[in-house]
Amino acid sequence: FTNGNIANRPAILEQINKKFESVRDVVDKIIASDSAEAASLYEDNSIDFLFIDASHEYADVKKDIIAWKPKMKSGSIMSGHDFCYYPGTDGVFKAVMEEFSEWNVHRGTKFYGNDDREKNMIGLDGKYFPSWWVKIP
Repeated sequence: FTNGNIANRPAILEQINKKFESVRDVVDKIIASDSAEAASLYEDNSIDFLFIDASHEYADVKKDIIAWKPKMKSGSIMSGHDFCYYPGTDGVFKAVMEEFSEWNVHRGTKFYGNDDREKNMIGLDGKYFPSWWVKIP
């Protein structure tokens, strides 16, 4: 799922589909849509695992989490990317902290960029983009 911009970029959607070919047996489908709107395509209590990596704006992340929460089965995992506190991704950090009383963080993938964002990662010495995850009660 994306923030919808990918629907107008068929070449990018084609690349994404190719990357997922090896896991087609576990990936339901790739939908080029607004993430929160796409949640309406699923029944409540039907999702085992969800990874959100769309807009990092606070209002968008909060909307995604609220839209997908009812879709999650008890014991399932809701997760997402860029659980950091620097300008441009702090919306993820804030929304997750507000929506869940407990969460977990995985260090993530090493960042090899050459801009100043790497100096501002929360507690990770600027080397990783962490992911968050929550086990749904």
